[in-house]
Parts: sequence; C-alpha cells; structure tokens
Amino acid sequence: MQIETAILAPAAVLAGWTMVVFLWLIARRMPAFAAAGITVGNMPAGARGVDTEGQLSAKANWISHNYTHLVEQPRSFIRW
Repeated sequence: MQIETAILAPAAVLAGWTMVVFLWLIARRMPAFAAAGITVGNMPAGARGVDTEGQLSAKANWISHNYTHLVEQPRSFIRW
C-alpha cells in the first residue's frame, strides 16, 4: 500500500465507528427524551443537549458523552 493511500483504511473505520455511535446515540436518547417529556417545543432557545443531563438517565447521558468525546477533536488527515 502506498503512503498516500495508507491512511484511507483507518479513516474509513473511524468514520464508520462515528456513524455507529451516532445511531446508538439516537436510539438511546430519543426514547429518554420522550420518557422525560422533553420536546423541541419546550426547550428554551439556545439550549444544548448537555442542558438536559439532569432530566435524563445515566445510560442516556453516557452514550452522549462518548459521542461528544469522539468528535471533540478534528479528525482530518491532510497531507500538504
């Protein structure tokens, strides 16, 4: 494998893992929002997901923390 294409496999795996965790986040948090009675309509303007932590279960918050940590640093591999 050439040096220019060697990064493609890890980058594809990381992109795939990010999508898996994102779908897991949706599957875990949307039911938790419904159970807590949280809707887009009753959230104040400018509210973020972290603002709901006190109203959701630890399981729902845990996957949100994992996703946040996964995407908090830029994941771009640029060769100049």
